[in-house]
Order: sequence, then structure tokens, then C-alpha cells
Amino acid sequence: MEFFLCYINKMGVNYKGENLYEFIFTDKKDLNLVDGESWDKTPADGHPSPPESHYIKSVGSLTTKEITLTVIQDSNYFGVFDAVDNIIALGWEELQEDFEGMEDIKRLSFHYGESRKVVEDKLYSRDIILNTMNEVNINLKG
Repeated sequence: MEFFLCYINKMGVNYKGENLYEFIFTDKKDLNLVDGESWDKTPADGHPSPPESHYIKSVGSLTTKEITLTVIQDSNYFGVFDAVDNIIALGWEELQEDFEGMEDIKRLSFHYGESRKVVEDKLYSRDIILNTMNEVNINLKG
């Protein structure tokens, strides 16, 4: 089954100084329905949380020192729904200013609705692997 990116959850930094992220994916039928707490808040200012659990179909884990991502939920200008509408990416690579070879590097960005394969290929272009977490199987019982 093909899954599509709907959120990047910045988890923080581990004891080794590695950045930790969860790339959260949903399926095609839910792509236009995904929602989470404070997704309508603009600017996001760190308030939004990951999507409601019943929309989460797959999660990829990224632990890296190679890149640091800015994520939409930390934006002081935009909200998560701006990323859903493709006004801005869900997450993008922070670049150090004025480093040698800067013009040769294509900055990484990850957009709402991109397939898991597209996300994995972008990361792989930098020799970074997105680790697949176990299939998410959530049964909501009332």
C-alpha cells in the first residue's frame, strides 16, 4: 500500500546530539481529511500536535546529525493548514550560511501529500535512510 506524508514530528535531540524526527504518513483516502490539535492556529508557534491517531498509517523514524529540519508547527508565520494547502513545506532543511560548496547542494524540503517513496528518495540523495517503524495498527474503541 502506498502512503503519503502528512506530518513531520520533531522529537528533539538525543544524548549523542542527533536530531530525531518522525515522518508520519496516511493513506490516499484520508489525505484530504487529516487533522490534528491546533492545526488551524496561525501562526503555529509550536502548538500543533501530530494528526489524530486514526489517520496515522505508517511512521518513519529519522535519527541524523547530517541535517536539521525546520518544521511547520514551529513557524512564527504559518500554520499547519498552510502546509496542507502546499503554501509552504511541512519541513525544510536549515542551511548554514556561506559554506563552501553551498551552491552545489539542493536544499531538502518535504511537502504534504508526497509519497513515502519520494520522501525516502530525497533523504537517500544525501545517504540518509528513513527507518520504517512497525506498521501502525490502531483500533479505536469507545
